[in-house]
Amino acid sequence: MTDNERYELAMKLRDGDLDRLFQRVNFFLISTAFLIGALAVLLTYKSFSDSLALKIFAILLTVAGLGLSIFFTFTNYLNDLVIRKISQFIIEIEELKPVRQEGPDVLREIYRRVKASNHCKKQFIRRFFCDLVASFKNPSDPKERVAPHTWILPFLFSFFWIVAIVVVVLRWVGY
Repeated sequence: MTDNERYELAMKLRDGDLDRLFQRVNFFLISTAFLIGALAVLLTYKSFSDSLALKIFAILLTVAGLGLSIFFTFTNYLNDLVIRKISQFIIEIEELKPVRQEGPDVLREIYRRVKASNHCKKQFIRRFFCDLVASFKNPSDPKERVAPHTWILPFLFSFFWIVAIVVVVLRWVGY
């Protein structure tokens, strides 16, 4: 496989991953808007405090929202890491550096690089929080991060859902 073919395949992979990443963000925003709307209707319903079924449904909505936020945070972050590795691979080809490959397959090389960088849960969590802090310190630096808003936004919504759970519980007990 020539460097041009590797480059074209890597570009297609990166563009496809970016498309899926932004589609996932759009799905997250639409589903979150739906859940927030449903929760607002439940909490403002006049007989909310009298109905056990509505209280349970409100708790289920908030827990589902929190679960979605956590799921999309880490899914999008992992996808961001993969896109970073593909971008590094593209840069190597653009700079005409010899691409280290164990075989003729570009996908195998990219998979090897991603797997090598994400081998420990502790390192993953540490890297996640380091990237989070770095994104807030210097949000305009695209050097290390591809699209941090795609995983920071769901992470911040996690705090909203935690507060929403507290509000529903307080409404449940009568405050």
